[in-house]
Amino acid sequence: MPAYRVAPDSDEAYSELKIRSCPVALANLATPIVNAFFSHLNGLFDIKATFSNPTIAIVEAVDLLYYHHNLLKNRLHERQMSEINNGRK
Repeated sequence: MPAYRVAPDSDEAYSELKIRSCPVALANLATPIVNAFFSHLNGLFDIKATFSNPTIAIVEAVDLLYYHHNLLKNRLHERQMSEINNGRK
């Protein structure tokens, strides 16, 4: 199986440190999904325009993005509210 070595000139003792896939390549695979999600949230276009027949993996990815985006918004709101309440004391 092809892999990326942590230290290319190392011997076989470093075999457990092999990275099985390139993390940048995996991030590049997710970029179109993330871009389409945020473009949809900002009202630029409907997500169906990009993914007219989405796979289950794309649906799950968009669901995860939506869930974590809402968690982030809720945490920011809670932090702002606690700052406002602590500022009044």
